[in-house]
Amino acid sequence: MSNSRRSSAFSKSYINNSTVPATAETLNIDLTAYSGKFIQYYLELSSATKNLSPEVLAVTITYQASTGSYFFTKTFDTTDYSTTLPAPEIRRGLITSNQDKKDGNIVYGYTTDDRDGYKYDFSSYTVIEPNKTFELDTPSSTIKFAIMLTSIDGDPSIVYDFAVQLDAGDEDLNFMPEP
Repeated sequence: MSNSRRSSAFSKSYINNSTVPATAETLNIDLTAYSGKFIQYYLELSSATKNLSPEVLAVTITYQASTGSYFFTKTFDTTDYSTTLPAPEIRRGLITSNQDKKDGNIVYGYTTDDRDGYKYDFSSYTVIEPNKTFELDTPSSTIKFAIMLTSIDGDPSIVYDFAVQLDAGDEDLNFMPEP
């Protein structure tokens, strides 16, 4: 494992501290930011008292497995839904959702990059929060949305429905034209 994939150190210290716990102590560390197949840990023990060595009786590592699934919309292109030229550009938006996270998590995102290799890669999406206005870094005539749903212990997170309101200036867009 290269150093670039390691986290900064987490520590517990009782040097010069008289409140050392008499029972086992837990240090919870969120590892969701790290991917890979292995975990490596290093313990550094030091003592403030000469000839008194600290000891570790046990180390236990536990984790909660989760599964994830994704939902991707089609790419919305204002040139397909507007009669004006040039095509209106989307500047900002608002997403709302009717959802149930259960014990999992639901993350929403958007991208304006419709190239193969990017449009279905959630890590290339900009994360947005429901019921908060989001601003595009660069106005765009295209936008695509995605939802990442993670579930723990087989009880899936659910999005019943969601809606997006987009600001494209003074232009009228009709993404769902009537037949």
